[in-house]
Formats: sequence, C-alpha cells, structure tokens
Amino acid sequence: MTPALGDVSTVAIVGGGVAGALLAIHLLSASRTVRVRLIERGAAVGRGLAYGACAPHHLNNARTSRMDARLPVSFATWLEAQGAAEDFAPRARFGDYIEDCLQDAILRAGGRLRIIRGEAIDIVTAPSRCVALADGRRIAADVVALATGHAAPAPLLIPGAADGLIANDPWRSEAFADLAPTAPVLIAGTGLSMVDAIMTLNARGHVGDITAVSRRGLLPQTHAAATPDAGLNLIAAGRTPLRALRHVRRIVRHAESAGHPWQCVLDAARSQAQAVWSRWSDAHKRQFMRHLAPFWNTHRHRAPQPLAQTLADMISDGRLRVLAGSIAQINRFGARQEALIRLRRSSHIATIAVDRVLNCTGAARFPESGDGLLRRLVERGIADVDALGLRTVNCALGPRHGVPSTWLYAVGPLTVSEYGDVTAAPEIAAQTEALARTLALRTPDVTLGAEPLGSRALEVLRRAL
Repeated sequence: MTPALGDVSTVAIVGGGVAGALLAIHLLSASRTVRVRLIERGAAVGRGLAYGACAPHHLNNARTSRMDARLPVSFATWLEAQGAAEDFAPRARFGDYIEDCLQDAILRAGGRLRIIRGEAIDIVTAPSRCVALADGRRIAADVVALATGHAAPAPLLIPGAADGLIANDPWRSEAFADLAPTAPVLIAGTGLSMVDAIMTLNARGHVGDITAVSRRGLLPQTHAAATPDAGLNLIAAGRTPLRALRHVRRIVRHAESAGHPWQCVLDAARSQAQAVWSRWSDAHKRQFMRHLAPFWNTHRHRAPQPLAQTLADMISDGRLRVLAGSIAQINRFGARQEALIRLRRSSHIATIAVDRVLNCTGAARFPESGDGLLRRLVERGIADVDALGLRTVNCALGPRHGVPSTWLYAVGPLTVSEYGDVTAAPEIAAQTEALARTLALRTPDVTLGAEPLGSRALEVLRRAL
C-alpha cells in the first residue's frame, strides 16, 4: 500500500554544505510558498568539507567548465565576473560561489529561508514532526532532507602507535601542528585526500620524506587537455560490471586509435554512471565496489595537471614513495617510531621512520561513520541500511518494511547505495534539483521552473563584481 502524500509547507534540511545549500536554492526556485529551514552545526554555510576546509593550493578536481551547479549564473561566468577565470580554480572559490548564490536566494526569499545554527540529533515524529537539536530546540517541518555530506575517515587503529602520532582528520590544522620541516610523514591512503595533504605539507615548508600507502597503491590519474565526449552507450552495454568494463575498454581503444585520450571516454561514462548503477543487482553493486571501485575512482576522480606534476616530481626526487600494502604496526624505540608496512602480494615488510601518520583513507560510510542521528533513525525503524549504506528510493529513505518514506529524504553522498557516484557537484546539483521539483508538486503554489534568469543572474553577477 502506498502511503498518502501530504502537503509540504516547510522543509527542514539537515546539513548546510553544498548539497544542503543547493537543495534549498532549488526548492525556493521551484515553489513560491515553501519555507526552508537549513540546519548547520558549523560556522560556514554552502561549503561543506570539500569547499570549506581548504587553502588556495587546494584545486578543484574538475575543470571550471564542468562544475555545473544548475544555477542561473554558472561558476565559469561568476569567476569571469571576478576577473579570475581559471581552468582548475581553487576549491575555496567554488565555496564562495555557492555561498554567494545562497545569500542571493535568502535575499529573494522574503523570509522563507532561515539558516539555523545547531546540531541535529534526532527527528521526532509525534505528536508533530520536527528536528530535535542538541541545545533542546525543535524545528517543525513537514519534510526532512538529510544532507550531512561526507563523514570523517574511520579512525586508524595501528598497534603500537603512541598518543598523538595519528592525525585522523587531515583537514584540521592540528594534524600538522608541531611537525618539524624534516619530519618523516606516513600517509594512509593514496587518493585525492592524500594529494591535498601533500600540498598542505609543501605549503607549510615541509621537506621531509613522505610515504603513502594503500591496499593497491593507486594514485589519481591526470586530466588531459579538454576533449570532446566519446561515443559511449554504457547503459545498453553495461548490464553487469564486467560487461561495462569490457565496453569501456573497447571504446577507449577506439578513441585512442582516433587520437583521443582515454579521459574523454571516462567523461562520457560519468554522465551515464548513475543509470547503469541503478540497473545492477545488489550483488553486482557489491562486486563493483570490491573489485572495480578503486580503479574507477582513480580514473574518474582525477588530479589537475599542476598537482599531478608536483607528485611526479616528488616521486622522481625520492621525497615521495607510494607503496601497495597495509600498515601492520608501529614500533617505538624511545622517542623514535618506525612503521612496519606489509607489502601487497609479498612476504617483505618495509620499515620506515615516522613522526606523523595522516589518515587520508577517505570518508567512512554509515554505519562505520558512527553518525548518531542516522543510527537513531535506523534503530527506530525509520531508516534502513544495506551493504553499501542507507537504503533510498528516489532519495526517499526506505524503512525495514520496504515502503519509501513520504517525508524523509537524503541527498548527496548519503545516497551512494541508490545512485553510486554522487559525490561531485554536478551530480549533487542534478539530484537536488530533481528532488526540489518533486517536493514542489506537493506545495500549495507550484512554480516548477526556475525564476527568469534575468533578475537573479544579474543580481548574483553584481554581487560577484
């Protein structure tokens, strides 16, 4: 039995990062009457982890032309208005852009959008629906959308590690505190978070040896020059992960024979990835995550050429070493500490001196993330989980009895089980715009379409100048 859909007057969004901000903006555009309560526990709104805890040396991992947030003024146009057109812009710039667009939405909403500072700890369903905050406040809402974004990495537990050796949050300045310029550093993880950590070390004047280790020792691939999309029909050909892999490889060979780089094929696959993922069985999804996801991630989420060149130079100079393996333990000899690295497919154990271990293993998925709000929802049967995380249907959370919720939704990385790759701004923008239009159909006065571009676009551009 399908539950009845109630009217939507107020939407509470838990999480004020990029996903939450974009959902708020799209909701206000799609409906002239809906009220939005954007709940954020941090100081910044519209930035999240990726675009908030960053420095000028942290660059977007996608070209400016591909950072499509589906807003009246594109990121590229906004940058040009500031005289700062860049192929790979600093990530903080994109955060500025989203924050600017959100402020414009607040001004135009006439009080319909309120930003509420506080930490959401529970969702109360009776006698009336509301979000409970840690300080005791309750925010009434007809619909609640969870947009809490990426969780912190799961804590590293390394036998023998002394207190203070492991920095589990590489985005905090404390991770690099009291670190001597020549100190040997060990990084757990070899993806884009590792690249960010190395750029931060370099910016702080660090010149010591760096060792990065992950299970396969795969580094992010590099962006090629801008190329046209390749002809790719992954939806029809990718009925299983193995078939998808074979099809992509075949198209890559064709592209390279025509003088095009493999990157153009992966860019084409990106636009079809969610549709392919949705057609796979749960067993196929688990198969992909176990065997192919590391390779997809390093080819799909690539490093800008300047950063990739920095890594290559450091490897060539011997300052950076990348290993495939796992950190077995830490041995202490007085004030000196050594890490034992168990190398992949080898009986050899590598020993390296280490003064700091940076945890760059990537965001933890629920339930490993330990999110208290999600845990309470699952314990009460309001939400459910599968092998990949929260179970959703068109962003609606699915409780244990299998009927999708009509009032509780999730967007962004929380929906990886349903959507697969939903971590970058363009995918999140498309998802939040679609959910906003769905919810707008249940509001008393529906606009179903963005406001005319003229006034909004001009205002955002005026604020950018």
